[in-house]
Amino acid sequence: MHYQTPPQGPNKGHEKRTSLPVRLNQAANELNPFLIIVAVGLMILNLVLYLGMSVSQQFPAGTAAHPHSTPAAASQLTPAAGTARN
Repeated sequence: MHYQTPPQGPNKGHEKRTSLPVRLNQAANELNPFLIIVAVGLMILNLVLYLGMSVSQQFPAGTAAHPHSTPAAASQLTPAAGTARN
């Protein structure tokens, strides 16, 4: 009795090799949901950063005091003229 050896290689013998455009289309179909998730995540990140920049422009860093502080408390935090230390 003669035994047949199993097919070797990437196509396993009986499978017909698909063309490059078909394989690219299959890969794109698998990749599309991932790309949509990445695009939505980047859009959300962009929106958050844009809103953060617009809020930070309303309160410049050099002139803004603590939001709950009084003007007297803010003047205590800044050094008087001539007392600046290096």
